[in-house]
Amino acid sequence: MLWFVVLVFLQTGIGGSNPVIMASGFLAIVLLYAIPLTLVVYDVSLILKL
Repeated sequence: MLWFVVLVFLQTGIGGSNPVIMASGFLAIVLLYAIPLTLVVYDVSLILKL
């Protein structure tokens, strides 16, 4: 869940314009959408197999 901490860190404006922090923020945003989507797709695939 460390990606969530990075996302909150960037949204509060503390992050600045450091490229490493911006890259980790981009990764956090991608994970914010990818993890729930992956779980939904996995659950739907399990339901359809029944």
